[in-house]
Amino acid sequence: MDDRVMGGGSYSYSQFDTYQGENVGLFNGTAVAENGGFSLISTTTGSKFTDLPVKWDLSEYDGLVIDVASKDKMTMKVLLTDDRWRWPSNFIYWEGMYETKGNFEQELIYIPFDNFYPTAYGFSSWPYRWIIPFKGLDESSINSIGYQYSIFEYISWFFFYIVPTDNYTPGYFEFHHKDIKAYKKIDGGWFS
Repeated sequence: MDDRVMGGGSYSYSQFDTYQGENVGLFNGTAVAENGGFSLISTTTGSKFTDLPVKWDLSEYDGLVIDVASKDKMTMKVLLTDDRWRWPSNFIYWEGMYETKGNFEQELIYIPFDNFYPTAYGFSSWPYRWIIPFKGLDESSINSIGYQYSIFEYISWFFFYIVPTDNYTPGYFEFHHKDIKAYKKIDGGWFS
């Protein structure tokens, strides 16, 4: 999904490709922030709008470990959705931010589930994380996983302030991803 659904000019592609003899997922395109665009570019395994069935029960794990590389240094997000119903918006993305090094340097990045924060249509939705009736991310009912590159971290409800992303550059971007795995901490170390 690109920001063209909101009148922007960004576009992206997601496909399988080969890079230096290895199979990778390729996520690339052009990020445009002019003309009212939010420069929001994402790719996911599905959409919350389609009422996806539960695909992954990750409740026994502590987070995700991703194997990624990018052309330039970037601030990216891993997007998760779960099957829990919430009022007034059932369309909540749980976003885990991370930085890539650039120069197509392949790296493993660990993102604890505690670091994922909720957004609805780009707006910060912190009550869904902290207020008991809403509960937090339901790791037992993950139904989509994706990546996002955006000019903003989130939009604050207070005065509609846009919190910018640290490493964002408009123009062409290229991002490679291999495995997405769940990890569990064991005796102070990592296991995936």
